[in-house]
Amino acid sequence: MLRYVLGLAAIFLAIALGSYAADALTIGPSRFEVTLPPGEIAVADYYCQNETEEDVHVKIEPEHWFKEAYIYGDLKIEDWLSFNIYEFDLKPKEIKKLKLTIKIPRNVKGEIVSQIFFSTDAKGSKISAGGMIQVRLGAVLYVAIKGTEVVDGAIESIEVMKIEPPAKADIKLGILFKNKGNVHLNPMGNVIILNTAEEKAAEFETLKGATVHPNREGTHEAIYNGKKLVGGSYKVKISMKYGEIFGEPKTATYEANVLVDESGGITVK
Repeated sequence: MLRYVLGLAAIFLAIALGSYAADALTIGPSRFEVTLPPGEIAVADYYCQNETEEDVHVKIEPEHWFKEAYIYGDLKIEDWLSFNIYEFDLKPKEIKKLKLTIKIPRNVKGEIVSQIFFSTDAKGSKISAGGMIQVRLGAVLYVAIKGTEVVDGAIESIEVMKIEPPAKADIKLGILFKNKGNVHLNPMGNVIILNTAEEKAAEFETLKGATVHPNREGTHEAIYNGKKLVGGSYKVKISMKYGEIFGEPKTATYEANVLVDESGGITVK
């Protein structure tokens, strides 16, 4: 659990306390999202558990992540992220509690991201006929710099996607969302289809899509499985909210005209 240190105030927007497990190791949290002001120092707890019946040796290897989306410049991972220990042994089923310290540089803007790798191998005898267990798990840490976040996104386009069996659906849309800011976004929203009389013919939610990083695009799917639309012209209205963890959510909207044929097939005009 994240906590304050040195009496400095820290604002934490979202914490994912889930874990990530493999045959040899469980680590947690697997995803951690936090916002801190420049110059802030904060401490977080991580844990690592040996799931095998053998002793294992574990190494922690943090790296800057998503380098294609974030500009780190001369900033090194050790400039802002450190653990109290980077290498240790675990007995069978043993849990190790780890202390992570985050020190926010004063000249950094937007967001910095780390993939914290936990690498392990068996110390003792062979675990199985396949040989020694070797695992490398990663936990993602997002740190937004408070007061420097640019939260901005837009729906660029939509496309009608092919429905692969055995999925049961009448309409499957792909919604292309672009992140125009400097922090990661997780947009979610809904789709409304109106007939020529502006009456609601269908409404359905977007599915949870992949995180969209700065200056990148991501496709989010929306699937409708309801009353089949009769042939004719329709209008599609899409609304997606994003940026809730950085304060007030923003909304991106998009409209398009579509044509439904007699068989229920849909085409974007």
